[in-house]
Amino acid sequence: MSLLARKNGDQPVELRVAGVQIASLSRPKSDRPSVLSFSLPKAGSVLLENIMVDLSRRAGLGYFSLETALFERGVPIDDTPKEAGELFFPCGYCYGGFRRLAASYDIPILASAKKILLVRDPRDMLVSLYFSITTSHRPPGADAGPEALERFERDRAKVSAIPIDVFMKHRAERFSRLYLSYDRILDDPSLRVFRYEDVLYEKRRWVTDICEWFGWDVALGARDAIADAHDMIPEAENPGAHVRRAHPGDHREKLDPKTIAFLNDLLAPILDRHGYER
Repeated sequence: MSLLARKNGDQPVELRVAGVQIASLSRPKSDRPSVLSFSLPKAGSVLLENIMVDLSRRAGLGYFSLETALFERGVPIDDTPKEAGELFFPCGYCYGGFRRLAASYDIPILASAKKILLVRDPRDMLVSLYFSITTSHRPPGADAGPEALERFERDRAKVSAIPIDVFMKHRAERFSRLYLSYDRILDDPSLRVFRYEDVLYEKRRWVTDICEWFGWDVALGARDAIADAHDMIPEAENPGAHVRRAHPGDHREKLDPKTIAFLNDLLAPILDRHGYER
């Protein structure tokens, strides 16, 4: 694992893992402060990333997702070398695509940069995760190699063989750790937390709130166009689609009451912290 960091020259910063190039990030072309955009698996993370890709470019920033680059090459996030922190410039970039606050490397701009976090009811997230693993989640990219693809297929087969209520008990604790990884920044005044349930039906307002929070001067027409382009809520549930159902409260329809009680107890700190009823 190595990083070829050339921050003092014109060459890009390159991240390599086991000799494979994961990322090559050019020096920033803008002096606008960099920002961070966080979420969680199945919390609207793809929706947020798509919006931030379009919105940050309108604001004059480059966009980069380290997690996406790692996934495409089949590298687990826990195997990210600590040198990955060199990819985070204080100016010129919107860094997004995060599904947790990883411990394998530091983000040097974490304390200074403005940031947003999109959360969702973790019970609905777990239901969505089950359907994603069994039907809709795309496999790693062609650059990931056979080992990553085999790992993906094994997980899909294993989860497909068990009932959803059993899956909840197998994955809930691991999933809660991802959620709790953000605890260390929740009280940071430079962080704004959005709830999926509050923004799902108000995407124009949400995009405007993001711009105001980051101090981005993006024209109203452009903001609305970006929000509308990503305002996809299916009329009926489609288990094979990435946006399967979208509406809040899915866990009440899919899970046994005893499973919900189990999740309510295990996830109580998360539910209480973010205002979800149990």
